Amino acid sequence: MYNNNDPYAEPIPSFEQPVPAPDIDPDSGWLLQVMYSIDWLQVLLGALTQLLQSTTWDEDNEDDLMLAQNRAMLLMNILAGSAVSTPGLTAAQTTVYKYDADSDTTQVSFDGGTTAQDAPGVDPRHQTTFPPNMGTNQPCDSASSVVAWIENLISTSTTIIGTGSDATSLAAFMLGLLVDLGPFGILIDLITAVALGLVSLGADVINLNMTADVYQQFLCILLANMDSSGRLTADALATVESQVTSEIGGIPADILNPILSLMGEGGINNAGSTQHMTGDCASCEEWCYQWDFTTSDGGWSADPTNGGTWVDGAGWEASVGSGGTNSCYITLTVPSLATVTAWTLVYSAVDNDGSDLIRFYDDSSLTYDYTDPTSGDTFTDRTISGGAFSAAVNFMRISGHWPSGSVTIKSFKIGGTGTNPFGANNC
Repeated sequence: MYNNNDPYAEPIPSFEQPVPAPDIDPDSGWLLQVMYSIDWLQVLLGALTQLLQSTTWDEDNEDDLMLAQNRAMLLMNILAGSAVSTPGLTAAQTTVYKYDADSDTTQVSFDGGTTAQDAPGVDPRHQTTFPPNMGTNQPCDSASSVVAWIENLISTSTTIIGTGSDATSLAAFMLGLLVDLGPFGILIDLITAVALGLVSLGADVINLNMTADVYQQFLCILLANMDSSGRLTADALATVESQVTSEIGGIPADILNPILSLMGEGGINNAGSTQHMTGDCASCEEWCYQWDFTTSDGGWSADPTNGGTWVDGAGWEASVGSGGTNSCYITLTVPSLATVTAWTLVYSAVDNDGSDLIRFYDDSSLTYDYTDPTSGDTFTDRTISGGAFSAAVNFMRISGHWPSGSVTIKSFKIGGTGTNPFGANNC
C-alpha cells in the first residue's frame, strides 16, 4: 500500500489535477470539530502548505487564485489555534489556543475563551523539533542555513512590498514560510506586527541597508553563540539579539531583531536544520599573533627620520632620528589585508609624552588610532590594550616621541577574524 521498499519511489502529489477552490471561507457555514494530538499539528500544517501552491487550484483568474490561497492561510491559522465558534457546541465544550500579547505567551482555554491558562508547550518559538543539521561542521552549516532562511524571507518581502501589498498580505506570505518551522499560526498577531514594521520601512530602505556585509556579520554573531550541534538556547538568542544591536545596529538591527524574536530559538534551530547548506565561516574564525621584541625585531622596521633602535634582550628603544627627535617609530607591512579586532602592547617609559601610539592603515587610509593618555608618566612593563572595534589593516605603526625621556617597546599582540595574515596562531 505504501510502497516503502521501493528505492525509486517518488513523491505523490496531493491532487492528480488542479481542483476548484471552495467558494466559502474556512470559518463560515457548517463547521466540523476534530480533536487530534498536538504533536501532529506541525506535520498537519506542513501538509497543508500544498494549498498555498498555485498549481493546486483550478483558477485562471489571479484574484480568485489569491482568494483561494488567502483562505488556505486562514484554514492553517484556525488549525494552529485560533478560536472557532461551532454551531451546536456550548462554550464549555470548546477548546481554543491563543497568543496573549500582555504576557507574551501562548494560552489554552477549555471553555471557549472565557478563562485561559498559560500553555508554553504549544509556543513554536520554543519548540526545537527537527534533528540537528547533519553537515560536517554543524555550527557553521546551521548558522549559514539560518542566515539563508532569513535573507530569503527579507528579500522576498521587499519584492512583495514593492508591488504595493499591505502588511496583511505580507503576513500571509511570512506565515507560509514559518509554518514549515512549526505551528506559527497561533502567533499571527506577532507575524502581522513584524510585517507592518517591514512595510513601514519600505523596500528601498530595506534593500539599501541589508547588505552582504550585514549578513556576513550576522552569520558570525550566530556562529559565536551556537553550541557544538549548531543550536541556540533561549539565553543564547538573547545574546544574539544584544550583539546584533551593539555590533550591527541601526536599521539592519531594527529588521533582524523582530524576526529573531518572532522565530525564537525553536524556529531558528528548525531553520538551521531545513536548508541543508554547507556553510563557509572562514571569515568568522578568530586568530591571534604576537611579537616578542625582547628576542627579535619581529620583522618590524624603524623609520630613519623619526628614530628607533632594536636592542637584543630589551626590545625596540627610542633613539634620535635624522629629524632630530628622540622617538621610537616602528612599522610593519601586513602580508595580506586583515581584519583586526584587538591589540595588546607592553612597554616601559620615562617621561612619556602621550603621543600617538597605535595606528592601523588600509593602504593610506587610517582605520584605527589610539593615543596613550599617560603624558609625563614613568612606568615599567605597562600593559595597554584595545578591543571592541573592527579595522581593515595592511600596515601598522607603533610610535611615540620622548624629547627628554625614553621608551622600550617589549611586545605587541593583535587578534582578528578571518584568515590569519601571518600564518599559524602563536598566542
